[in-house]
Amino acid sequence: MDSQTHVPGSQKTHLCRSVFPPIYYSSGRDTHRPTQQPSPTTPSAVAQRLVSQHLAHHHTSGLGEKTPSQEEEVPSTRDCKSTHRHDLVQMFRDWFAGEGEFRLAEVRQRGLTIQIPIQDFRPFRRALNMDDDEKLVVCSFIRNLPNSSRFPKYSYNSLLSTLKIQSRPSALHEQAISTISQGFVLAIHKVSPELRRRISIVTNEQLNGFVSQYKGSHKIPDMALKTWDTAGRYKTKFVLEVGLTETYEMLLEDMKMWLEGRNDVSAVMLVKLQEDPDYHCPTRNLSDQDYAHQSFHEAGEIGGDDFTLVTSYGPALYKGYVWVGRVSGFFEIWKREPVSGSAICTSNRIVS
Repeated sequence: MDSQTHVPGSQKTHLCRSVFPPIYYSSGRDTHRPTQQPSPTTPSAVAQRLVSQHLAHHHTSGLGEKTPSQEEEVPSTRDCKSTHRHDLVQMFRDWFAGEGEFRLAEVRQRGLTIQIPIQDFRPFRRALNMDDDEKLVVCSFIRNLPNSSRFPKYSYNSLLSTLKIQSRPSALHEQAISTISQGFVLAIHKVSPELRRRISIVTNEQLNGFVSQYKGSHKIPDMALKTWDTAGRYKTKFVLEVGLTETYEMLLEDMKMWLEGRNDVSAVMLVKLQEDPDYHCPTRNLSDQDYAHQSFHEAGEIGGDDFTLVTSYGPALYKGYVWVGRVSGFFEIWKREPVSGSAICTSNRIVS
C-alpha cells in the first residue's frame, strides 16, 4: 500500500510519525502519538490482516484542548442569509482542514451535520461547487489543501432539512460493503444470462429523483442494486447503508428516505457496526520519556502479527495498549408496507 500523508491546514498542528505504516497523525504536544482505527468483525486470521489494513488508513489523531486564548469567538447572530451561508462554508472549511472545533480526530471522524432548509441548501451547494454530477470538482476555497480533488460524500434530507457530509470511510466500513457486494455477485452469477445482463451493482453513485416530502433530497448509497425493467427503465431496487461512525438513528433516517422517498426502491439493508470502547488514543497523555520507553516500531516494521486479539472481534492490543476496541454489529432488512407505503422491518436483527 502506498504511503499517504495528511497535512491538516492548521499551522498549530504538529505532525507526528506513526508507528503504523503509512499513518500520519497530529498530537496536542510535540510528542509522537500513535492513532487507533476500528477493528473488523472477522474470524481471527482475517482479523489480523484487516487490523493492519485498517490501521494503515491514515487519520489525524486528537489535539489537546484549546486554551482560553485559543478559543474562537462565537459569531454574533445575523439576519443576512449570505452571511449565514458564509458561516456554513467556513464551518465546512474548518471540518475539512481539521481546524478549530474539529481538530480532534474523534470529532472530525463523525462527519459534519448541518441543519439547512432546502431554499438555503441550493445556494450553499453552488458556493461549494457541489453541483457536479461526477463529484470531481476541486472546491475553489480548498484548492491548496491536500487530498481535495473530490468533494466529500454527502447526503441531503429535505424532510429533515439535514445535510450530512461524511469523513473518509474506514477500511472496516469498506470491507463490510465489499463482503456484501461479493455475495450479490455470486448470487447474480446463478441466474440466467438474460437476467444477469439486466442487473448492475453500483457504488458511489449520486441518486436524486426523490418524491413527495423528500423532493429535493440527494443521497449516495454505500451500494445499490439496479435493474433494467421490461420497459427499458433503469431502476434502483436494493440499497445498502453501512454505519460505523453514524448512529443507528441516522441509518433509520437514510432508510426512510430511500423507501418513502423513492418508489423504485424495494428493500434497504442496514448494517450497524460499533466499537467498544469508543476510540481514544491510548498514549496521548504519556510523557515524552514514558513514550520513548515503549520502543514502538518504526513505520513499515509493524504488521498484523504484532497485535494481540483478545477475541476474534477485538480488542486489539499492541505494547499493552488497546488500539482497537471490540467490534460488534448487526444488520436488518427494511421494506415498504404495501398498503400504507411506510417503511417496516421485515427481518429479525442479525447480531454478530
